[in-house]
Amino acid sequence: MKTDATLAVVSAYLRVNGYFVLTELEFHELRDGSYQTLTDVDVVAVRFPSHRGPAHYHDGDGAVECLLAGEVDPVLDVATDRVDVIIGEVKRGEASLNPALRSPAVLHAVLRRIGDVASLPVDRLVDGLARDGSVSTPTARLRIVAFGLRGGVAGVTTLHHDHLVRWLNELMGRHRDLFEVTNFSDPILSVLALSARIREPFSPSDQE
Repeated sequence: MKTDATLAVVSAYLRVNGYFVLTELEFHELRDGSYQTLTDVDVVAVRFPSHRGPAHYHDGDGAVECLLAGEVDPVLDVATDRVDVIIGEVKRGEASLNPALRSPAVLHAVLRRIGDVASLPVDRLVDGLARDGSVSTPTARLRIVAFGLRGGVAGVTTLHHDHLVRWLNELMGRHRDLFEVTNFSDPILSVLALSARIREPFSPSDQE
């Protein structure tokens, strides 16, 4: 399967920020006795309530570091007391939204896939998302986010790829001692870690 670098960057960014991420969810409709592809949703990410900052489990003189560095990008404006849900469209160029992403049928299917996190009827959530691009309840915030190289989309949060990469690089710089001993399975994080090592090589003792 061909890997889309922009989608990989978005996925890595969201995972480091504490989201559970699903990508390229394809939805179908049954019409006239046969299934037809309705659309695919690039990213669905869910972050459960947790405080910002490093998460440690202390055991004697040591501590177990959880969730990588445990930081959250302030730009995401995460509500730590509620579930945070992102339904994302990822573009290589200008940020934009596939019209189907605001289709009540698609949004209904996405929310059914996520499960009952908002404690409100799905139809009410769909109406708010389709109309305003976001909806908040006492237990969750759900929003549509456009990821792109440049530009913006009226009525929804827009994040640019350069910001995502810059934030990941800065995070690695702040926690270099942690990332130097981390074996990344994620290809984007692995490349960024290698790039950091090239810019600031380890000391000879580190390389032994």
